[in-house]
Amino acid sequence: MFEQLEAFFEQPTAASYRAARRQLLASCATPVVSDLHALARAVAKRRYREAEALIDTMLPTWSLSPALHDLAARVASAAADHDDLELERFMFSSCLDGILDTGDGSHERPYLVTYLSDEYDVLAALRQRACRQQTNETNQGLVDEITCDDGSTVCFDVTDLLRRKTHVPTPHILSTRVARPRI
Repeated sequence: MFEQLEAFFEQPTAASYRAARRQLLASCATPVVSDLHALARAVAKRRYREAEALIDTMLPTWSLSPALHDLAARVASAAADHDDLELERFMFSSCLDGILDTGDGSHERPYLVTYLSDEYDVLAALRQRACRQQTNETNQGLVDEITCDDGSTVCFDVTDLLRRKTHVPTPHILSTRVARPRI
């Protein structure tokens, strides 16, 4: 069902990332960011069985998320599962490289992200910290422009993300989720 996703991980390039991204956006439910927050919290509290269960429920929707694979690598490390650790590190790097290969972060060539959390994974990889963020409509679509603490800007194409239907969790789910902890 997810041939493009498999092809991306076999050969991570900008083109294969774009194809896998298109397939995920067309085939999967809208990602619920509170799921990523809950996963980060479970890992931070060393509740690894809970984290493993959350990861299982988040896939394949979050398959291109560097953050998910980073957290999954932490779970594998805690379990001393060296094969999974190596796989998750590879998937983390592949996802991040796929995003970075889609542009250069300029207004003309913004990075193409699959999840809003990808923006902060890219900033961390670039050793940048966000100070201000605004979404602008351009001729190419919607662009998140993040101003960093050194005054530079990094741009992300979020057109597909912000134009998708938003999934709102039920009140029961909301009551069990927390804000994203620092990772």
